[in-house]
Amino acid sequence: MTWIKRNYIPLFLSFALCLACIGMWWIAGHSEEFIHPDELQTKPAVLYYTQNSRLPDVRDLSDDYFSGYGMTRLWELSIYYFLAGKVASCFSMFWNYRLFNVLLGICISVIAIRNVRSHPEISLAFCLTPQLWYLYSYATSDAWDYFLCFLCLIQVVHPKSMLHKILDQPNPQSFIWLRYLAVGTLFGLTLFSKKNFYLIPLWLGFYFFFTWLRSDKNKRQHILKSCLFLLITAFLVLEIRLAMDYSVYGTQKGQIVTQQMELRAQPDYKLSIPASEQAPSYHLREKGVSLPEMLFRTNFHLLLGETFCGLYGAYAFGTNPVYYILYGLIFLSLLILLFHKLWKTEQRYGKWECITLAGLMALSYVLVVINAWITDFQPQGRYLFPCLILICYGISIVPDLLKNKYFCLCFLALTALSTASFLGIAAVRL
Repeated sequence: MTWIKRNYIPLFLSFALCLACIGMWWIAGHSEEFIHPDELQTKPAVLYYTQNSRLPDVRDLSDDYFSGYGMTRLWELSIYYFLAGKVASCFSMFWNYRLFNVLLGICISVIAIRNVRSHPEISLAFCLTPQLWYLYSYATSDAWDYFLCFLCLIQVVHPKSMLHKILDQPNPQSFIWLRYLAVGTLFGLTLFSKKNFYLIPLWLGFYFFFTWLRSDKNKRQHILKSCLFLLITAFLVLEIRLAMDYSVYGTQKGQIVTQQMELRAQPDYKLSIPASEQAPSYHLREKGVSLPEMLFRTNFHLLLGETFCGLYGAYAFGTNPVYYILYGLIFLSLLILLFHKLWKTEQRYGKWECITLAGLMALSYVLVVINAWITDFQPQGRYLFPCLILICYGISIVPDLLKNKYFCLCFLALTALSTASFLGIAAVRL
């Protein structure tokens, strides 16, 4: 019997997820307005769609919709604001603009609990850090982006998913075109996500490549055609969304965005002024700060680590340094055990897949570094959340890993620490 199938482990994970749902609901309903990151701009964008259904022309919006950077959420491609606005329009409580995220968090928790025994890697995708639960406690599009990633993980690791029915059991008489449409649309929606979540479409591309390599020669043609149809569907969804923008801005959206950023930005965030006169966190490279200096002489890694595992509000509410050190050591141990097993797997192309996952996770870190150095110094742990999906996928391809008691102890300890931090710090202080 594997450790994961012992009764107390599924019960513990399920209990932690139930407590997380209570915490999400409590924080959403009791925390102050605008105490959370980016909510000052997210709230008006969500509330816009409580009264409207058409895309706005951002040139007609008031300054209330714009951040200090001169940016508005209403020119983003994401459909999050439309969906959150329509959910908010059905309820009158003062925190209705956060409700969509809470419902998404509850939905993920229910799916995770249902799969905690049969596919624990799905559950772990929502148990490894309290900062992830925090995303579903207030209004932010990152919650929607991660929800889409979570659905992609299910399609990849669950043998009864629509994706596997497409790849494994081609049957034109069983609504296969509806499956292509549904899965292709899901993959297409990930193309609307924030840039840090582009890691997921890239991972899906590698997943299909390795699936094709491992398949029998007589099945490769079917897999190739399936991938092609899914790709066409995904890009068709993207084109439909871009066409909606075209109906408002024509071919000038890029120029309009640049003009509005310059017009609406606060004085120290305008791109037209010299870098030396811009905000201290803005364009560090142009200010003469070297990359090693940013990495090792600032609090870059400290903030990145804390905001990955439990720093709430606008860097305001944390806990004892012992928590962060303990969490970091356990999380590092989990990664070492995972990649050790991945490297030793006897699965064909297993080592190459191990290298790919490690490379994608390193790429996620590099993108955060580049953004902090070139654009704006924002070492936020949520930018690394796509790596959680990659970790859980890695667990799924090494089943023996869940028989390792040390690995099980690692993720149980991380779940326990996450629960204590989320309820003891976030739910109490926000």
